[in-house]
Amino acid sequence: MKTLLKFTLSCILALMVVSEAWAGAGAYSSTTVGPNVYSKNWIVTSTFNPVGSFPPGSYINGNLYWNYSTSYRPVGFEAYLCWDSTYAECINITNLQSGSTTAFQGRTPNHSFVLLHRVVGTGTLSPPVYGNSDQIIVNFAYP
Repeated sequence: MKTLLKFTLSCILALMVVSEAWAGAGAYSSTTVGPNVYSKNWIVTSTFNPVGSFPPGSYINGNLYWNYSTSYRPVGFEAYLCWDSTYAECINITNLQSGSTTAFQGRTPNHSFVLLHRVVGTGTLSPPVYGNSDQIIVNFAYP
């Protein structure tokens, strides 16, 4: 009985090791030029496109890092980072021009991310808010 139990536990351990050997991970970096804001209360966007190909079953794993900058940040300025162009899943990054999040963990990495800027209020901006070079780093895993 002890021999059978040892054999069974050894087999289970071996299967766990083999299944972990097939798992993988990767990351990509995507850059874009941030959007320019000319009028208040107008949402403007720029897109971070996925880079590379992804094995079936890939998912965002761990932290997603971002960095964005603008020419200046007037009163009422807002910035959001969204997964996919539907804007259904966004995080407010207004007060953090660089940082990381796990908010998109489990989502597929082959969707675009979108950076939204706007300035709350009415009228035009003089000078406009100019977007600069922005970046995201997406970590992903696959079975």
